[in-house]
Amino acid sequence: MTLVRETARFRAKALNVLTYRRLVFALELIFVGVGAFGGLFLYSNSSRLALSWLNIESLNADTVTTCLQMISGIVVMRWMSGFYRSVLTGMEEFIWLSVFSTIIASLRFIGVIPIFIIFDGSLKIFFYFQCVVGIIELMGFYFKSREMLPPLINNEHVSWSPEVLLVSVKQLLGFSITISLAAIMGNDDAVG
Repeated sequence: MTLVRETARFRAKALNVLTYRRLVFALELIFVGVGAFGGLFLYSNSSRLALSWLNIESLNADTVTTCLQMISGIVVMRWMSGFYRSVLTGMEEFIWLSVFSTIIASLRFIGVIPIFIIFDGSLKIFFYFQCVVGIIELMGFYFKSREMLPPLINNEHVSWSPEVLLVSVKQLLGFSITISLAAIMGNDDAVG
């Protein structure tokens, strides 16, 4: 939500190119960090989840562990796809988003049928296929969002400096916290 808003503000000329690019870069680093942490956590605990949390009466524990490891990768790819989708939504690339999302959804849910027919239709095959679709989705959103980012001018560059990146993100904290609280308060009936 925050990135969509800031991208729309950039399009309305409320942010200059360098400020917007710094913001996108800083948020991208945060998303990559959170995704990597979450993905590694799920991956490293997949065997524990398979053996103690799930009831796997008819499935092999190694198969379930492998599938959970693939799911951890799929979750990270979907997480990052959401980030790049936000850039494209803010850029109002609605037609491209609709077409690409339809293709991905068709691949994800209908494209798996021929894979099941050609191969053995196992759980592993399903998740291998979902990993491939996740990679296609992530790469599509990544390259399209990169294409839509405005070029830097006058030899400007986005700095890796923590101070610069922190300033970019600090400005959004109030808005982000407010949106998060509103979402939590709006969903209190779902919790209780």
